[in-house]
Amino acid sequence: MQASDAAPAAFEEALTPEIYSAAWRYCFYLCARREDSEDLLQDSLAHAMRKFGQLREPAGFRAWLMAIVRTRFISGLRRRKPEEELAEERISAGEDCSILSDALAVAMQQLPEPQRELLTLFYIEDLQLAELATVLGLSVSMVSQRLFRARRSLRRLLDAQAIYCGASSAPEEL
Repeated sequence: MQASDAAPAAFEEALTPEIYSAAWRYCFYLCARREDSEDLLQDSLAHAMRKFGQLREPAGFRAWLMAIVRTRFISGLRRRKPEEELAEERISAGEDCSILSDALAVAMQQLPEPQRELLTLFYIEDLQLAELATVLGLSVSMVSQRLFRARRSLRRLLDAQAIYCGASSAPEEL
């Protein structure tokens, strides 16, 4: 194997099916349309493969890849002209997710985008605080603080909807 082949081989080894699936779900969460999600994933994976040699900690590959997905998505938004349908697509993203109940999807859509993204990455994609800090470009303490606030906001929205069959408030684990 030549030295030029080492990076793609190591990249393919690091890109487990679980990490690939998590990246796909995150792309779909961000884009809300399958075609756009596929484009974002392909672009992000190509970029990650080119930059794989710059990865400092191989154990942090998942968070590093998610950060690339997020950065490529934001770069794409900056290049696009603002469109009203983009906002509608982002709102409907939660409706397509079969994992969440209707009430939870409604409450999630009412949260500000940064809180919604944070909760999705933490609970759906199962990223740890340190991984979230890498993805979002924040300190771990700031991520922890924002996660607390996002949970509190979600709990309040769910309480306001009175969705818990006979319960007076949201479960404590939120």
